[in-house]
Amino acid sequence: MPGAPAKSRTPLLDSSRSALEFLHRLLIMPPEDPTDLEGLLEELAVAFTATAAGLATFPEGAPLCSCSSSRDTCQSMIEDMKLYFNHQLSIGPPPSPRGALTVPRPDGGSCLGTLAGTPEVGGWLLWLEDDNRTHWSESEAALLVLTGQILASRLTLDKTPAPWAVQLERGLRRQRMEMAARIVRRLVHDFGNFFTGILGFSQLSLAHQAVSNSPLHN
Repeated sequence: MPGAPAKSRTPLLDSSRSALEFLHRLLIMPPEDPTDLEGLLEELAVAFTATAAGLATFPEGAPLCSCSSSRDTCQSMIEDMKLYFNHQLSIGPPPSPRGALTVPRPDGGSCLGTLAGTPEVGGWLLWLEDDNRTHWSESEAALLVLTGQILASRLTLDKTPAPWAVQLERGLRRQRMEMAARIVRRLVHDFGNFFTGILGFSQLSLAHQAVSNSPLHN
């Protein structure tokens, strides 16, 4: 798969959309060629770049690959994701004790990651690290869990990533509500500034009028 020529395909979403939106669209509108993992990885890499994706915490027991996918298939997927995301990814047994783990960076530095086991693939796990991101929302963590599951389902032609689709949908709704709340807060802030300006101008005008009507001024 690495090194193969890129296929011509219609992108599901443009580069301005988030990776979360990309996977949501992928769930409701499967690609024409479900075995075109290379094309899916290319588009997902663009979406992750637009989202400035980074360090993720996987929910406990979240499926990374479907049961019908072998470990060799999972490892092959990881290698392809490494190539396309240009991020660090790793797969292996969960740490003991489970929890915070120091993740090495390509530049020789390190950062802290949190890992969770995935029982469906024998307790293996997947982590991803990016220097450009310091915080992950709950919906973005769910997104990364869905990534592995959807890619695996495309390889096995299994169209049933339903349980995590619900979590993704909730994440999308939460994002929309947060965006609406930010807009409202901005409008309230701008109106407050406008009202303060009007009030200040009125007070200045009244003060000027009082001075003009003062007997001393006349």
